[in-house]
Amino acid sequence: MMDERQGDGRHERAAAPRSPARWLCAALGAVLLVLGVVGLVQSGLDGFASTPASTAEGTVGGLGGSTLLNLVHIGLGLLALLAALRKAARIAGLFGCLVFTALLAYDIVALIDNAPGEPAGVHTPILVVHGVGLLASIAIAWLEGRADGDYAGDRADRGTNKDIPRHAD
Repeated sequence: MMDERQGDGRHERAAAPRSPARWLCAALGAVLLVLGVVGLVQSGLDGFASTPASTAEGTVGGLGGSTLLNLVHIGLGLLALLAALRKAARIAGLFGCLVFTALLAYDIVALIDNAPGEPAGVHTPILVVHGVGLLASIAIAWLEGRADGDYAGDRADRGTNKDIPRHAD
């Protein structure tokens, strides 16, 4: 039998301190999940028509949106929460950078075009939420990289070239 202290590594991982990146990843996931679930409850699954931000019904804090956008927020929120629990905050941050950049690009084009049948129901408050999500994703990737010591100046042995064999002259 294995000793409880040695174990199979699960107890040691559970006791590991959480990095600020993992906390931020969990917070972003929770916010997106709440926005998506509340928006989905308000808009329902009847259709994928967008809800104007100016109407009181079917909006979460005046954000507007659609069933499709609420499902995207739920999916992103679940992925971020899972990544925070599985020590994959850096991957979640990089993935979030890609997704939120794509969402911002779509939001900007949809707002400029002002198409009435636009499927995501994009409005300016949603653009702001996606912009904040992009900034949070950048911070998650950066903070997790700093925690791992991946950036210049973060490691004490940086620049010593210990691994490079020295040639005697």
